[in-house]
Order: sequence, then structure tokens, then C-alpha cells
Amino acid sequence: MNGAGSELDPIDSLLVQACSRAREKVNSSGSSPSRWIEHHNSLTGYCVLALLAATGARPVTSPFEAIEQFDLGNNLVYVDDKNSSALHQGRLVPLPPEAVDLLVNTYLRHLER
Repeated sequence: MNGAGSELDPIDSLLVQACSRAREKVNSSGSSPSRWIEHHNSLTGYCVLALLAATGARPVTSPFEAIEQFDLGNNLVYVDDKNSSALHQGRLVPLPPEAVDLLVNTYLRHLER
């Protein structure tokens, strides 16, 4: 059993492949101004995939729905992926520095443009 409490472990090679394909899609769509919608959607998907991989959060409808869920100064995110009831059963999850860097220096800057 892993330290996160689940007996399920991702297959690392498939996770790396998925992230690589998502990054390639972001890069290919970002080279053309006429493809800005595709680029935005690709970048958003890549960031969500990276956050899911980094946190081990379950891919629910909106796993990271608001910037207020993030404490980027302390490398934390509030994850509520067990939303089966009206009760909030979320938890604070540490974010690796690479995930914070992706959000701050890539995604949030993208949104400011």
C-alpha cells in the first residue's frame, strides 16, 4: 500500500506518456495565433493532468475549480475529490515545486494575456 491511503498505483510509463502527449499538443497549438482557443484548452487540460498526477486527486468533474483552493506560497492545494455528499471531505495536499511553477509561471501568466 502506498502512503496516500489507496492501494491503487498509477502505471508510471502511461502517466509519463499522457503528460508528454498533452505537452506536445500545447506546444503545437501555441505556434499559431489562429489556434488560440485550441491552445488555451490544451494548456488547461495539460495543467489539470499535471495537477492530478502531482496530487493523486481523483478526476472528478471539477477537481481544481477555483484559485482560492490553492495556497501557492506554501505549496498546498485543497482537494475535495470525494464529493458524494453535501459534506466537504476534502484535504490539503502538498504541491511539488514543479506544479507550482507550472501554475504560476505558465498557466496564470497565460490567463493574464
